[in-house]
Amino acid sequence: MSVIRNYDSQKIHDVGLRDIAATANNRPATHALPAGADAYFALLRKKIDNEVLGVLPDRVILDMIDALILRESGRQIKLFDYSVVIAPLFKALEGSMIFIAEELKLGLDKPWQVGRALNEKQLKKYFEDVLDKLKGIDKNKKLEIKIWLTNCETFLTQYRHNPAHYGNEIIIEYEKIVQKTETIFETINELIKRLLEPKLIN
Repeated sequence: MSVIRNYDSQKIHDVGLRDIAATANNRPATHALPAGADAYFALLRKKIDNEVLGVLPDRVILDMIDALILRESGRQIKLFDYSVVIAPLFKALEGSMIFIAEELKLGLDKPWQVGRALNEKQLKKYFEDVLDKLKGIDKNKKLEIKIWLTNCETFLTQYRHNPAHYGNEIIIEYEKIVQKTETIFETINELIKRLLEPKLIN
């Protein structure tokens, strides 16, 4: 169970980030966030709704904060390739998909690594299984969920090949990485929020 899950959603911002980092799943206490990281948590709360933060695993939240730390640092420090900023956010997206699979009891084999459990051949079945769990809900709401799932599929597929590897895309414009990351933040938030509405996850 998420550490953050134990707190009222309106009081999430009061949770000490060092405590969260120290107790996050598979994240040793030595990886506690540095002093000042609370500012990035505050920034994250402007992108991810409290109700969503209240259910996401701690590790997903920490990866999103890492992405913001890297991205905001890029305002002052010019990078040769800003694509490195996407790495922790890609992990956050993967973690969100695994979280959904757990909540919907899709029966993925452990260890749940997206590259193994949700490789490209299995992604289609994953999304079909998620949509199958939506039977009985309003068709417009189901369509909205399908749209956000499609966004997830696009990101998961694209990043495995481009820009994750040497020789592929180089992102030299800071504005471009801001746009890419904002789209992923929005996708995670909107997908989880829409699954929360019919209480498919909690």
